[in-house]
Amino acid sequence: MKNVYIAASFAYEDKAKTSQRKDQIEKTVKRIKKLLGKDYSFYLPHQLKIPNAWDISLEEWSKAVYDHDVHALENADLVIFLSYGKENNAGSVWECGWVAGYNALISQLPAGLDDIKKIIMVKMTDQVESLMLFGSIDTIIMESEIESYDWKRLPTYKTPLAKLS
Repeated sequence: MKNVYIAASFAYEDKAKTSQRKDQIEKTVKRIKKLLGKDYSFYLPHQLKIPNAWDISLEEWSKAVYDHDVHALENADLVIFLSYGKENNAGSVWECGWVAGYNALISQLPAGLDDIKKIIMVKMTDQVESLMLFGSIDTIIMESEIESYDWKRLPTYKTPLAKLS
């Protein structure tokens, strides 16, 4: 079983927009799951439930979420970042940065190349992307390319439609 970590921004002050983005993320993940098949397990951080979260301190809650997410990132074989361009939040961008840093460190170890985690960005909008994100992602495809992307071979390329800020 291979592990897939889904990084995506969805929390906004506008509750309707938050709900719309969660729905869009869930539908997109369902499409990708269908293409990857049953050999993949998916982790979506926004589905994490911390028991008694409202009864613990913010520090304890933060540590529990952080520990769960880092553990899932460490065990991921593939990271898929559903990007909303300039509307990406710090959490999803941090997740991609963590993996890029992990890959840089692992690639220096003699046996580390087998542990490199591929990062695929699926652009959910046509908004421009951060220069730093663009540079740290292996593959960038548009949301409309999900069905045509080769999810078995996971080729590395950046769609010409992707824009930088």
